[in-house]
Amino acid sequence: MEKYTAYDFKHVSLFINTGMTIIHSLLALFFFYFDIHFMFIFNIASVCTYLLNFIAVKKCAVRTFMSVSFTEVIVHLTAAVICCGWDTGFAFYCFGIIAVLYFSKYLYASMNGFKYVAENVSFIAIVIFVFLRVFTWFFRPFESLPELPEKILFMANAGMIFAILWFSLFLYTKTATINESGLIQLAEVDALTQLFNRRKMIEILMNINRDSNTKIFMAMFDIDDFKKINDTYGHEAGDYVLSTISAMISKACSEDKHAVACRWGGEEFLVVQEISHLKKDKDGELLIRRICNLVKRYDFNYEDKHLVITLTAGVARLTPELTVEQAIKKADDNLYFGKKNGKNQVVFR
Repeated sequence: MEKYTAYDFKHVSLFINTGMTIIHSLLALFFFYFDIHFMFIFNIASVCTYLLNFIAVKKCAVRTFMSVSFTEVIVHLTAAVICCGWDTGFAFYCFGIIAVLYFSKYLYASMNGFKYVAENVSFIAIVIFVFLRVFTWFFRPFESLPELPEKILFMANAGMIFAILWFSLFLYTKTATINESGLIQLAEVDALTQLFNRRKMIEILMNINRDSNTKIFMAMFDIDDFKKINDTYGHEAGDYVLSTISAMISKACSEDKHAVACRWGGEEFLVVQEISHLKKDKDGELLIRRICNLVKRYDFNYEDKHLVITLTAGVARLTPELTVEQAIKKADDNLYFGKKNGKNQVVFR
């Protein structure tokens, strides 16, 4: 399952930290040009803060990076609104903070100290937002900007807030999709063989379309004398055989395009195949025999030891008179018959 790793954090945090350094450098120039001395000095301090924060990025110090970043943003937006007024739009970064906080919680909720960070800091952001709104009703800005620069600053800040919201939601959606795909794979795919597991195959069979234009065949495979392989060469050798045979079955089914396979359990595999109703029932054995022949001819070598591997398969057709469970039972009975009568064969009775 793919996870959001330190490697990803490093790249995303590097992008964010670089962006914040550039933004505060531009703000410093902006306030210097319009002779707003306090905010000019404040943004120089912010640039120095983010330059030091590159150390946290390099060391993948998640808590340090986030603590420094969120503290700087909250302190900066508070100072900017008090100094330059509500209409500059700095207060609305509180919304951006909340979006980033909850995305961070999704990623790092299990990390020590992160359990309630999003809730606590979001509450602080809301309190600051309300405080600044009330404050600007009663007190004028300490240093006023001309109307046009104020509007430019508002539009720039609005654009930045939308960018923060978009970026947070984009990363959240991407990460959630990756994680969800990984969970689905864990729930549906056998880890060793990379075939569907039994649970997924049963789900497929329960939803299979039994129309009159197709014939459906089930084949239960079993590796002959598999216990002897484990006992003689060890379980790692057995895993090698299982994964190699699974790859052959998977390739054969993908080439057929109308077949699907699963690891039914242990050394047993189940293959379900659809063929045209115009074909004979005997044609339902062709794919199964091809798989058996591929395995029989394959040169299995484990730690320079040559292993002779064969399969026995029992085939059954899913007819209107049979339930899925009965068809599987019939395929299993045919498999058992083949095992008792020489192995290394396909039985379709």
